[in-house]
Amino acid sequence: MFDILICTTTQKHIIFFPCLVDFEMRRDDSIPAIATQLRYAQLCRKHLEEKGILDTRFRLQKLADATVALPVLSARVPELTLGVLQHSVAPGSTCTITHIQSPVPSKKSSVRSSQQQLEEALRGLVELRGEVWSEELGRDLPQSWKRHGDLAILGEATFRQPVWKILEPELWETVASTLGVKRVARMGRVSTDGFRTPTVTLLRGQGGWVQHVDNGIRYEFDVTKCMFSSGNITEKLRIASFNCSGETVVDLYAGICPCRYIS
Repeated sequence: MFDILICTTTQKHIIFFPCLVDFEMRRDDSIPAIATQLRYAQLCRKHLEEKGILDTRFRLQKLADATVALPVLSARVPELTLGVLQHSVAPGSTCTITHIQSPVPSKKSSVRSSQQQLEEALRGLVELRGEVWSEELGRDLPQSWKRHGDLAILGEATFRQPVWKILEPELWETVASTLGVKRVARMGRVSTDGFRTPTVTLLRGQGGWVQHVDNGIRYEFDVTKCMFSSGNITEKLRIASFNCSGETVVDLYAGICPCRYIS
């Protein structure tokens, strides 16, 4: 049970009346919501979203009486003032408390990022092997990676916790499957050998040769010996405009620099 304020208005000011409403989660899968007429739904939705009260995990739902139910967060229900919605946000509207039965997830909440999918997959592997998932393991996962064809290169500062070693080789098989690649590698520090040779360790799969398509140009190189630079787009597009059918164009460059020699 929560104490909330239901308000009405006079000509000069708003009067609040305390009211008790049962917003405890029911035993079914229903969630609290605000019901209003269809023509006022978007005004109320915008207001609730700005106030952080709208539960964006679920879709708005049309009810049998032709009103629209806007899902709200249970923890924020005590902050609801129906009078503000009815008289200030959407004048002329009628707003009531209701519940949405079997709420439908919103499109946004249904789409999981690659990072979320990777964490879920690895959490499952950790627990399957009898280990305990922790926040430290979550922070040890890559937030981004480079993909060249069927090979993904992870950053150096990832998978440093000792437990990951125990999970090999299933660990890298899971990473590859989740990222949709066949080979997985990890980037180390760039060598100070005068050529800026990359230090790349293959974790799954064989061979460092990859194909990478950028701005319509297909590059082939060995990730253990070369680094790919996405810069100098103007020159790349100029070369891409050449009629090079049946020819091989060699991009001769040393390290990462703005100067290129094309032969």
